[in-house]
Amino acid sequence: MKNEVTAVGCGIAGYTPQQVAPMFRAAAALENIYLPLVFWDVLG
Repeated sequence: MKNEVTAVGCGIAGYTPQQVAPMFRAAAALENIYLPLVFWDVLG
């Protein structure tokens, strides 16, 4: 199963990808999790 994560909180809520992306650092190592490119820009 493929799980796509959206850039949650990075729109109308007013948070930046720099604030939100680190919360998904552990999920980035999972092979079935697909993070938005703006999160990868932050996570490296």
